[in-house]
Amino acid sequence: IAIKPETGEVVAPFDGVVKMVFPTKHAIGLESKDGIELLIHFGLETVKLEGQGFDILVKENENIVLGQPLMKVDLDYIKEHADSTITPIVVTNLNGRAMEVLQHGEVKQGDKVILVK
Repeated sequence: IAIKPETGEVVAPFDGVVKMVFPTKHAIGLESKDGIELLIHFGLETVKLEGQGFDILVKENENIVLGQPLMKVDLDYIKEHADSTITPIVVTNLNGRAMEVLQHGEVKQGDKVILVK
């Protein structure tokens, strides 16, 4: 899925662990307690910003809880210097499991958007 964020706050979508933080701070990899791996890639062509506009609030291997702030983003800076704020969110290990999109259109922080079965 992809979202167009209205704020510069990225929060944990589930309880789990931070598996990876890209050195350029534009993307973060997570794993849920159920073993679902998720990549959150903030914006398009944001790797070229080399970390500017991003503040990572967690470390690799840190346990996280639903709703915990993971990243603060200067949304105005990203809008000015990157191609887009559209943020892909990718499940990287479906391994034959089904994924269902629960909502389309506008969603609010905390809304359940996908379900992996």
